[in-house]
Amino acid sequence: MNPLLTSQQYNKNWLWRGDDLWHQRWNEVIDLQPELVEILTWNDWGESHYISPNPVYQSSIPSGAEWYVNSVVHSAWLNDLPYYIQAYKSGTPPPSSQYTEHLTFWYRLNPGSACPSNGTVCDDTAYQASYPPGQCNVDAIFFTVFTAGTASVSVRIGAGAPVTVTASSPGVFHSSVPFDGRIGGVAISATSNGTVLGPVKGPSITTTCQSQGVNWNAWVGGS
Repeated sequence: MNPLLTSQQYNKNWLWRGDDLWHQRWNEVIDLQPELVEILTWNDWGESHYISPNPVYQSSIPSGAEWYVNSVVHSAWLNDLPYYIQAYKSGTPPPSSQYTEHLTFWYRLNPGSACPSNGTVCDDTAYQASYPPGQCNVDAIFFTVFTAGTASVSVRIGAGAPVTVTASSPGVFHSSVPFDGRIGGVAISATSNGTVLGPVKGPSITTTCQSQGVNWNAWVGGS
C-alpha cells in the first residue's frame, strides 16, 4: 500500500501487510457464514486498495498515485470469485464443475530493501505505533491454486532454478516462495491430477526503483 500524504494534519504514508488477506478473509467468510458479503475497497487507487481492472481514465487516480498504480494490475483476483462465492453459499468447497481450475499469484516488483522507503512506515494501528517497513513487508511471491486435486507449484525467479512447493492435501492451496535475493522475470506453474496450470509469466523483480522509492503495491497475475 502506498497511500498519499493527503493532509497537513497527519501523514498517511503507511504500509500495512496484506499479502495473505484476500485468501484469509474469504476463508473467514466461509467459516463464519455471514448473511451478507460485500467486497469493499477503501480509497481504491490512492491507497493501492483495488480489486478490479485499472481505470480507463487517468483522472480516476489521485494525483501522485500514478507511479504505483499504472501497470500494476489487480484484476486477476476477480478470477477467484466463482470458487469463493460458491464455497460461501454452500459452506463447503464446491465441485470443480462450479469454477475454473486456475492459479493466481502476486508480488511486489521491488525488494523491500532495494530503494529508500521515502518516509513510508509500517503501522500496526493507523496513526499509532509505526516501524520501519522492513518489519512488516515480506519479499515473496504469494499464490493460490484453485483445484480439487493436490497442487504442486513451481516458481522461477530470473535465471535461477525453480522452487517447487507441494500441498499437503487436495483442494485450494495457498502459500508463498521467498525472493531469497533473486531478481529478474517471474514464471509460475502448477500441476494437479495431471493438469498443468500455466506457466504464467510476470514482470521482473528489480532493484531499479523510481525516484519515489520502493513500490509497495502488488502486481497480480494468473492463469
